[in-house]
Amino acid sequence: MDNYEFVKGFPNHLSPKRNDIYVSSKRSVKSLLKRADKLLIEETKVKQINVFALGNAINKAIDFALDLQEKYCHQLKLTTSTSTVELFDEYQPKTEDQEPITQKRYNSAIHIKITRKYNFQIPQNQQTNTSQNTRK
Repeated sequence: MDNYEFVKGFPNHLSPKRNDIYVSSKRSVKSLLKRADKLLIEETKVKQINVFALGNAINKAIDFALDLQEKYCHQLKLTTSTSTVELFDEYQPKTEDQEPITQKRYNSAIHIKITRKYNFQIPQNQQTNTSQNTRK
């Protein structure tokens, strides 16, 4: 395998929607919360946030969803499902006389649907933070 370069496979999925949040192990929970705040407070038409994560990022996705639920005083409903995703890794040859090698592997995945409860209200501390952010 010295003559090949490893290219990590990514899952096939539809193009992301405005209300989709993809969690990776490199992305901070703070940035995820900021994105969710924008969807929940500023974009009132968004009724549901879809959170997706694979493998090592699953714990971060769960922590993020629980932090968000606590931040909004448990006014959000979390619906979780798990699955196994098929990924295809590729080994690209470093020379032209060889063919690429594809290898199949499986990884755990989580999908968390976050929806507003019927009587959803923005907590006072969130209203203050949002108005301060828009003034800057």
